[in-house]
Amino acid sequence: MPVVPAACVFDLGRGGDFTARPDAATGRAAVEAAHAGGDHARVGTGAVGAGTGAVVGGLRGGVGTASTVLESGITVGALVVVNAVGSAVDPTTGVPYGSYFEDGRPAFPDPEVHGAALRQLARAREAAAPPPLNTTLAVVATDAVLTRAQARKVAGTAHDGIARAVRPVHLMNDGDTVFALATGARELPEGRSP
Repeated sequence: MPVVPAACVFDLGRGGDFTARPDAATGRAAVEAAHAGGDHARVGTGAVGAGTGAVVGGLRGGVGTASTVLESGITVGALVVVNAVGSAVDPTTGVPYGSYFEDGRPAFPDPEVHGAALRQLARAREAAAPPPLNTTLAVVATDAVLTRAQARKVAGTAHDGIARAVRPVHLMNDGDTVFALATGARELPEGRSP
């Protein structure tokens, strides 16, 4: 029996309207739009689709995506909807937490950019109390052949990536979930992980 996982983003009520909910027509429109885009179409990012009402640490959240082709020729891609209680930006520097891990050290902005970021963070904190429920959802996909255990390891490693980019993370009011999938089109190199 196939297993069909599902998850949802807890963003209802943003903007004060709890009746603004996706329905069957919204789902159908999304499927039709994806089909009309064809294979290899660019994925919408920002406050679109599942990321429409997303917030992260009081700032606008949304959909982000990235992919790479490894030396082995295997492709790995990720799509994330960030709607977290924690912040993606260091409040003392204004630098996205993920930047701290580029080349192993932080990339600090110039003082004017830093000051503007700190002012924006302060306004966001004052303007909005944290919503009661939040979720960061991710899908990591590869064309590699993966066993169930390997797919589970990929999903666990992706959770580590969320922990590098959002602080605090995996709180009691976060429903953070990562799905991993593999098309099985490319064999892993002998004795190597993806």
